[in-house]
Amino acid sequence: MEEKLSQRIRSIVDLAGKADITADIGCDHGLVSQALIMEKHADKVIACDISKKSLQKAINLARENHWSDRLDARCGDGLSVLETGEAQVIILAGMGGLLIRRILENNLEVAFAADRLICVPHGNEYELRAFLYQNGFSITEERLVKEDDHYYQMMAACRGKERMPDEFTLLFGKKLLEKKAPVLLDYLSFKRTELDHIIENAKLGKNTKGYTERLKRLRDRITEVLICP
Repeated sequence: MEEKLSQRIRSIVDLAGKADITADIGCDHGLVSQALIMEKHADKVIACDISKKSLQKAINLARENHWSDRLDARCGDGLSVLETGEAQVIILAGMGGLLIRRILENNLEVAFAADRLICVPHGNEYELRAFLYQNGFSITEERLVKEDDHYYQMMAACRGKERMPDEFTLLFGKKLLEKKAPVLLDYLSFKRTELDHIIENAKLGKNTKGYTERLKRLRDRITEVLICP
């Protein structure tokens, strides 16, 4: 592409890898779909969105940049628009982790049939990872990107069995913790400060002892990682 990709979109495209057909679920304006085509990571993209208005923006973008012949635009809810095995890669980005979990849960057969799922949740990473582990998926790669003062945890998953990790790993990602990239250490410092504020405010409430003890244990684990990077 002539236009430089944002770090977030670049990371999504890299995680997606190459495929004949990639589905971009919740495609919004179609920027990820366009990057997949222009970067030759997909021969065809099935761009899906529950919003007709958002889907039309993706259609317009494809027309303006001359890749309409490689776009299959579908309006619908989650994976319901896909046939089982139709897309080798399925991308779910730009939505909350609980919504991604619901979309996968509603059409597990379609999710299982894909070679790779690329999930980029906006929050609730713990719940999404727990769902993946509980439902027969293996997380094969993870990335963390900071863009516009927001951290994006990204995960690639495929069908496979893995043991359920502990709470700390579900929150921050096994692969991310193994790599201990500088951006992860920055993120952990940010989360530790956030936890300090929550713990301090929790002292003002009633019956919060168990809750604050759990948060303190989590904060201490973060500190351990930061001290021994």
